[in-house]
Amino acid sequence: MDPPLRAGDTEAMTRFSILCHPSTPVAPAELEHWLEPQLDQIRSSAPVIIRMSRLIQSLPSSQIAGGLLIEVELADEAHPVDHRQLSAAVADAIRDMRLLGMQPLLLFPHDLSQLSVALGQALSDASTPDQPVLDYPGIK
Repeated sequence: MDPPLRAGDTEAMTRFSILCHPSTPVAPAELEHWLEPQLDQIRSSAPVIIRMSRLIQSLPSSQIAGGLLIEVELADEAHPVDHRQLSAAVADAIRDMRLLGMQPLLLFPHDLSQLSVALGQALSDASTPDQPVLDYPGIK
């Protein structure tokens, strides 16, 4: 088992992003409401700060929702991080986003840090997207 990341590690990655372009006929507010518990699970797996922003394209007569940007950053680099637990929580959230048609794209520095490797492994180990979705936004 790899040791947890610590402050001062040269290979410690401190932030990554998830870009989503939903292709579902669900209001962005409903997707955000569904996404909050998923982000809470990531928060509970490691001391991280998560910011979620709506991406909007302004047109002359209206605005079009373009997706979501979720930024994850270590809150306190002085504390050790269990990168396997964090990457498993992120992989679970991304798997669920894929099931809902949110088309998530994980963006992180191209390096060989422990967290980058763990994220890649967790995403490749994630179960296939042909499982039933039981809490789809918009279905009551």
